[in-house]
This record gives sequence, structure tokens and C-alpha cells, in this order.
Amino acid sequence: MRSFTGWIRKCMIGVASLGAFAASAAPVPWSQPSGSTPFFDYSNGQSDNGLFGSPNIAGTTFEFFPSAFQAQSSNGASANTSDRLSFTLTAKPNQTIQGITISEAGDYAILGIGTVNAQGALFVTNLNQFAFKSDTLHTNPSFPLGTTTAANGLWTGSSQVLFPPGWTKVQVVMNNILQTQSGPNSSAEIDKKVVGADVLIGIIVPEPTSVGLLAFGGAMFLLRRSRKTT
Repeated sequence: MRSFTGWIRKCMIGVASLGAFAASAAPVPWSQPSGSTPFFDYSNGQSDNGLFGSPNIAGTTFEFFPSAFQAQSSNGASANTSDRLSFTLTAKPNQTIQGITISEAGDYAILGIGTVNAQGALFVTNLNQFAFKSDTLHTNPSFPLGTTTAANGLWTGSSQVLFPPGWTKVQVVMNNILQTQSGPNSSAEIDKKVVGADVLIGIIVPEPTSVGLLAFGGAMFLLRRSRKTT
């Protein structure tokens, strides 16, 4: 019975993974798709179309600098550009993964009549048991954004999921879609290639310093108590 239950669980995880991440025919791996940090190991780093590029990893943060992630249209046409990023995280011993945060930035411009839009979603699946968390991309300004004259500016977006205690191995999947619609004799563009803008994926882990302080505080409390009773 136990083995049958395990088989059912594996099937459910597979169905959830397919729903959140239907792998493309030829995904583009990162230049270093696997690696390690003091807090976690990562593996299977890739994206469907390679538009995110390969990340720089600093501490618990993946930094991406997209160079061709944009949608442009003119003279009544529309454009749609998308990519899907995925990787697996495994916490080091005595560590857990508490959450994933994402921040994005880009710019947009409409000349004449047009609409620009940025959408996205974050899916994180617990690979040790059937559980997952998700969040949509929250943008400023709110999209879709349209005008009948002209508009341009910067946009930002963010997503966050927090986990209950005990998550140590997860699959992270992030979808991004950029869209434009332009009117006659008009143009529209939106992208993620502003200088200094990047996609940040931060892995939230317990701070070893905090754990040490808690242990130290508990020891001091016991020491004071023992002195009072002697």
C-alpha cells in the first residue's frame, strides 16, 4: 500500500510539473546550468528561448541581464515575445528554502495609438512531497497600458512565494510575456533591456548568525537561572 501511495504521489508531482512547466523541444541551458553556493546547490538551469541569458550568482541571488527580451510593433500590427526560465534548488544540510522573490525592470514607449503589456507568473514545486506555490507578476504601472497620443517610461515587476518550514528541494519556473499592439501609423515597444535593470531571483534562507544568536541567548538564560538557584 505504501509503494502504491508513493507511485500516486510521483504521478501527481509529474502532472503539476507538466502544468507549470511544459518543457520546450529544445531548451537553452545556462552557460553553467549546475553549481553550488554555501546555502544550496542548483541544477537544470535553462530557459525555453534563451532570452534571459545566463545568470551571475552572488550570495543567494541569481542576476540575469536580458539583451533581446523585447516586443515591438508598428502600423496596426501586434507582437508577442515570451520565455520561460526554470531551475532546481537543493538546500545544503541544516538549511531550508523559505521563499523565492523576483524583481524585474524594463522600459516601454508608445508613439501614437498603442498598448503595451507585461505579464508573468512564478511557480515553485516542492520535489520532496506534492505541494506548490505560485504568484503572478505585479507591475508598476499596471498593465496593459494604452494611449491614443504618446507615452513612455520605466516599468517594474515583482513576484514572491513563501514556504512553510521544511522545504529543501524545489523546482522554480518563471514565465514572462511581453506584448504590444499598435494602431495605424503608430508604434509600440516594451522590453527588459534597460541599462542597470535585471531580473533578480533571491533565495531566502535562514541566517546562520541569527541561529547562533538564538543558541547563545538560550545558553545565557540557563546560566543566569542556574546562578539564581544556587
